[in-house]
Amino acid sequence: MKCKEVIVVEDDRDIRESVQTVLEMEGYCVRCFCNGKEALDGLRGDLEPSLILLDLMMPVMDGWSFLQAKGKLKTCPFTSSPVVVVSAVADRAREFQGVSEFIRKPLDIDLLLRTVEKHCSPSSGGTPDRVRSIA
Repeated sequence: MKCKEVIVVEDDRDIRESVQTVLEMEGYCVRCFCNGKEALDGLRGDLEPSLILLDLMMPVMDGWSFLQAKGKLKTCPFTSSPVVVVSAVADRAREFQGVSEFIRKPLDIDLLLRTVEKHCSPSSGGTPDRVRSIA
């Protein structure tokens, strides 16, 4: 089975790397970007991730601008990928179309994993022990 790809758009390096590690331990392929512009540039082409985890408050291009730009694109396969907002201000994203769910920071790893599992399943057979928190 092909590895399900999860995109993480997060400016905080510690959070980004921790989420990547946890998801990779669960068998997901993870690709990370530091801001919305970097993600838009990296996602153009034929990449169609199973899920995009999106922070809202980032430099260069914030999550709101990323969502607006994603909504305007019609020819890129990633535009149909569901978006889960992961932010301390997650409730403010409800106004945008294309947001599937909201997870408030600080992250609850079990909630994050359940949410990711709803949108895609890992490619590996067994499920490793889950990390319960991100330090």
